[in-house]
Amino acid sequence: MPNFLKTLEQSLSDYFSPALSNVKNVFDSLIPGRKKKALGSVPVPEVNVPTPSPIPTQRPLPSADIFSQGFNNFAPNLPVANYASQFETAASKLPPKVDSLLPAIMAIMETGGGVKLAAKNNPFNIRGSQGGQTKFIDYPDITTSLLGGQNGPNISSGLLGQLLDNPAYGKFRETGNLEDFFNKYTPPGPDNPSIDELLQRYNSIRSLFNY
Repeated sequence: MPNFLKTLEQSLSDYFSPALSNVKNVFDSLIPGRKKKALGSVPVPEVNVPTPSPIPTQRPLPSADIFSQGFNNFAPNLPVANYASQFETAASKLPPKVDSLLPAIMAIMETGGGVKLAAKNNPFNIRGSQGGQTKFIDYPDITTSLLGGQNGPNISSGLLGQLLDNPAYGKFRETGNLEDFFNKYTPPGPDNPSIDELLQRYNSIRSLFNY
């Protein structure tokens, strides 16, 4: 290449070099940042989509088999064990907050499951007016003492009716708190156990039912 051409090339290179450098700096300062974002080299902010809360599922009601097993775990051949299906029916009718095992547990707590009765077919020791007397109520059968029905000339509410309709258990129906129940069913006093003792007995018996 002739010398004058080399000289011209060098002169042009020297002339344009600062401009090219400036253009490159501008390009690097502006374009790459946008280019990187477009190519994903800069992390894209994550969109936080809230996880839906699981819908609570209602626990299945205890079956007749659960009642039978629980009674047998306490002792064999309990009179109330022959009425497992009736206890299942009672469980299905109780308010949502009331323990569905409560009638079965109370039958054991009060009379050992119908073994030690103070009145005929009354495993719950339900008291009331009968024949002009206030006493432990006699029933024609355990089904009536649990679910209610015809009892002589009268209609008995049974334990279920007491739990559903008796104003004394209104607070208990709302809270499901066993203390509210025992404060009415077995009020603290010189002849009755303390609430703490009743709760301990209740929970101990409840553990016999696989539910």
